[in-house]
Amino acid sequence: MPLLLLLLALLPGSFLAQVNLDKPFEGKTKPPASWTIRMDPQHLSGHLDSLFNKLRQADIGLNPDITDSLELQLGFGLYLSKQYDLAREYFNRIQPPGNPAQARRSLWAQMGLALVAYDLLDHEKALSLLQSCRDALEKQPILPDPLLEFHVYHYLSLVNLNLGNLSEADVQLVKAIELAPENELPGVNNERVRILAQLGHSEEAMDLAVRNLGLYKKQGNPLGICIGHTTVGAVALNLGNNELAVRHWDSCLTVARQRGVHEAAIWISRMLSGYYKRKGNAELALQYLEYNSAYKDSMTGVNNRIQMALEMARSRTAQKQQEILILAGEKEQMELGLQKNRILLVSIVLATGLLVLAIILLRYRSREREHQLRLELNRIRLNPHFIFNSLNSLQKSIISGDFETSNRYLTRFSGLMRETLDQSLEPFIPLSRERDFLVNYLSLEQMRFNNRFSFAIETASDIIEETVFLPGMMLQPILENAIWHGLIPVDREGFIRVTFCWKKPGRLLVCSVEDNGIGRTAAQALKAGNSGPFTSRSNDILKTRIDLMCKLYHKGTSVTWTDILDSSGQVTGTRVQLVLPVKTDPS
Repeated sequence: MPLLLLLLALLPGSFLAQVNLDKPFEGKTKPPASWTIRMDPQHLSGHLDSLFNKLRQADIGLNPDITDSLELQLGFGLYLSKQYDLAREYFNRIQPPGNPAQARRSLWAQMGLALVAYDLLDHEKALSLLQSCRDALEKQPILPDPLLEFHVYHYLSLVNLNLGNLSEADVQLVKAIELAPENELPGVNNERVRILAQLGHSEEAMDLAVRNLGLYKKQGNPLGICIGHTTVGAVALNLGNNELAVRHWDSCLTVARQRGVHEAAIWISRMLSGYYKRKGNAELALQYLEYNSAYKDSMTGVNNRIQMALEMARSRTAQKQQEILILAGEKEQMELGLQKNRILLVSIVLATGLLVLAIILLRYRSREREHQLRLELNRIRLNPHFIFNSLNSLQKSIISGDFETSNRYLTRFSGLMRETLDQSLEPFIPLSRERDFLVNYLSLEQMRFNNRFSFAIETASDIIEETVFLPGMMLQPILENAIWHGLIPVDREGFIRVTFCWKKPGRLLVCSVEDNGIGRTAAQALKAGNSGPFTSRSNDILKTRIDLMCKLYHKGTSVTWTDILDSSGQVTGTRVQLVLPVKTDPS
């Protein structure tokens, strides 16, 4: 068991600790490597300077959210550079939660304070802050931030591990594993292998270590594969399976050699040397110790070569800079000569582009105006058609001698004509006006046919009639056809239902007209047998208007006629569905 701890102590990253060789898998755990920004001090200083400049340019009074975000970044930057007092100062500046975004930043700041306490070995304070974060996340979820939740549970596990609360550390780490990003998962799995070994669950630790090796192989990270083989070998040794342990450590050494992972080659050769030394095999122990020294020297040589390459690169860079200065002078002279040509060329291109754009806009507006005029013409054509049919009905009432009915009919007809003339001057009218117009028209037709039919007009609850504008005089021809050719020929009481609803997705209005008349086929046959000197043009005019609206508004304007069938397949009426573009203002 002490040998196992020695081997694990040589592993990199968050899995490693200062291990007591007499107590397996115990010791002080370091923060996970995933949290560390890998940059040298110069880059970190530049990063902080950039953040300070952003903070100075921000308007703190008018942009508290921007200020909070920058101060939060500064706090973590200072924490990573181990300036803990300044980090605490910036974390404490984050304003208390007032909305979900502020609540999330506040929890990140609390997380930062916990990290500072953790680094300063104040584990009790770190535990209190992390538990507060966890309780806030579980009590009232804020904006989705799985990374924050992952780090809270992860550090709760690390703090409990340092405080000796192994069971609680395992519970929190299991939650962290569920939330772990893909790149973090193998690292936290390795930590759980360590906890399971300390809890005495060696078989479970082995199962997890083997699965984790598969994750490392899937990621294709040579260093991770070496860590995975080393961990499996360490747990196998703990289970007394020396052969399996050595086989995995040899696999680690093979990967390290083939993929040039010098760090892994150093630790695994040292581990194998220690293992064979304890087994009394001095020859192999010495051999692996020599490997270890060779890999260390190799890594030192690599570092030296890198340093020499950097020096040579700096020298070449200085030489190139001198050449660049000379060339820059020559380039400046050439650019001065070409500048006038560039300006002329740009001017020509801009002028040509503006001219082409003007021509395109002019043609588009001309075509749009043409469609509008044709639409207006068809709307005007529809008004005489409607007036002719209404006067025809008034004539029949007067001839029949029913002057009281004729008077009421004429009064309602005059109001309807006034509304018709008003609509002919406006391309779009409110839905409320269209509804009132349809009520008046249907009431007029009820009087004309002695209440042989009833009607209902329904509007969906999510439609505000005063704020929805649609083309006028679109439904009246449909209602006229429904009455004349659908309801009048039947010997039962007729019924018409008009409904308005939204077509989703999109802001198109669906207007549906249903009747319980004789159906389309019977109506067509009846019209063919009773054709007179006049031909109805209302449907043709309606279709023409719809075609023009499609061209003008580029919307899915359409009209469809379908038969309504009962359970036995018999026609019981007709449904006309009209899909119209709408506006939120009449302009």
